[in-house]
Amino acid sequence: YVIFAAVLAGGLLNNKLFIRTVLGQSVQLPDAAWRVLTWRWAGFFLALAVANEFVWRSFSTNIWVAFKVWGVFPLTLLFALAQTPFIVRHQIEGNAPSAEQ
Repeated sequence: YVIFAAVLAGGLLNNKLFIRTVLGQSVQLPDAAWRVLTWRWAGFFLALAVANEFVWRSFSTNIWVAFKVWGVFPLTLLFALAQTPFIVRHQIEGNAPSAEQ
């Protein structure tokens, strides 16, 4: 998770928007919104790294594995869904096909 956070933050520092590379075909946002979204995801991955370390060091291996399997995916899904209002608010409506096409 630290590597994901570092890649996203490092990309921003080098003017690379990796989130846009992944989602740019389906979502059109201004660069400023892509930057905010990238910082949010980098922070989320950093928080996951901290949570992973806490669970790994504080609980048994079985609980840590259960956290990795049953905890991380729902947390990621919830975080992604929480970003939906931001994406909708900043969406660029120019290239969307019309209902008649």
